[in-house]
Amino acid sequence: MDVITVRVQDKVAKAIDFLTKEKNKTKADLIRELMSKAVEQEEAKVYLQKYQNKEITLRKLARNLDLPLWKAYELAAKTESPYSRADLQRDLKVIGEG
Repeated sequence: MDVITVRVQDKVAKAIDFLTKEKNKTKADLIRELMSKAVEQEEAKVYLQKYQNKEITLRKLARNLDLPLWKAYELAAKTESPYSRADLQRDLKVIGEG
């Protein structure tokens, strides 16, 4: 595990203090949890943008986000998608999930 040191605004520090008390967690655990969620969300945004720009396929989107193909399709369906339902059904049959 890498060690990263960051400076945060006073408002953020106060929110972290509040959340550690409310959730009964250490600062380190809370910050790790929050950072992990934020990084996952940002990573998903980047891969979704690549998918929308047709730089990667739905299958690669699923693989990069460590999701089953159908879950990646649901995620992509919430955004503008060049991938159709028929494409998904064809791919699911190919990989034996349909």
